[in-house]
Amino acid sequence: MGNSIKFIMVDDDYIYLNLLRKQLERAGVHHCINHFSTAGDFLTYFCENQDRTEISSALLILDLHLPFMSGIDLLAQLQCMPELANTGLSTIVNTTSSNPDDRSKCQELGCMMYHVKTPDNKELICAIKSHLQQHVLLS
Repeated sequence: MGNSIKFIMVDDDYIYLNLLRKQLERAGVHHCINHFSTAGDFLTYFCENQDRTEISSALLILDLHLPFMSGIDLLAQLQCMPELANTGLSTIVNTTSSNPDDRSKCQELGCMMYHVKTPDNKELICAIKSHLQQHVLLS
C-alpha cells in the first residue's frame, strides 16, 4: 500500500464499515482505508511496519468494543509506544458507547474526537474532512 494510507479503521462491524465507506465516497472522500478488525491486528501491523511514513499524518478511526482488546486498551498501549510519538497519527473514537467515563478516558488518552455512531455520520464525516484539509490531503 505504500504511502497511500490516509485512514486506519479498527472496527469489527463490517456492515457499519461499508456504510461509512459509502458515505465518505458520497462526501468526496476517496482516500485509501486500511482496515483491521481487532486491536491486536493493528498493533501487529504497526509493530512489523518499520516504515512509519506509511502512517504519517494518518487518521485512526477506532471502535471501543473490539474482540480480545478494547479500543481504550489500544489507546493506552499506543500512548506507551515511543515510536508513535512523531508519526502525526490522530485518533477519532467512533463507537456505540455514550458512556461519559469512556469519553473522558479516551480524551485523557489523546483522542481528538469522541463520536457516537449514528446512521448518517454527519459529524464524523465533517471531522474527517477537516482532518484531511488540515493535512492537505483533500483535493
